[in-house]
Amino acid sequence: MKRLFMMLLLCFIFAKAADENSYYRVYRDAKLRMEIEKEFVTILKPQNPDDVKTGGYAKFRVTLLSNDKAVLKELETKMDIVRSIILDVISGFMAVELQSPQGRAKFANVATTSINAILTDGNVLGMAFGDFVIQP
Repeated sequence: MKRLFMMLLLCFIFAKAADENSYYRVYRDAKLRMEIEKEFVTILKPQNPDDVKTGGYAKFRVTLLSNDKAVLKELETKMDIVRSIILDVISGFMAVELQSPQGRAKFANVATTSINAILTDGNVLGMAFGDFVIQP
């Protein structure tokens, strides 16, 4: 029984490490970067729905990562929509979730998937945050 538990624990640890490595691989593999010029400042999802002040604020900068110049050109033309998508996605997260690297990675994955839904010329591989400040 002990051996089975240890084997399951090791499998979980290796799966978690592989998942994190695949997330960070995006930074290494992306050949093109597009920094969104204006920083984002927004209210986060409140812990208490009746009190908006419990949500806190997020201030951050985003760099989109891709391997295709056509995607970057399309992103330029759709920048207002891209900014709106990023703001919509982050407003669904609480400050507590975004304070951890895993929470920011989850936010980046959800936002990347949402942005890719509006693109026709290719895909964004991921996003990087040059600045990420949370005020709970």
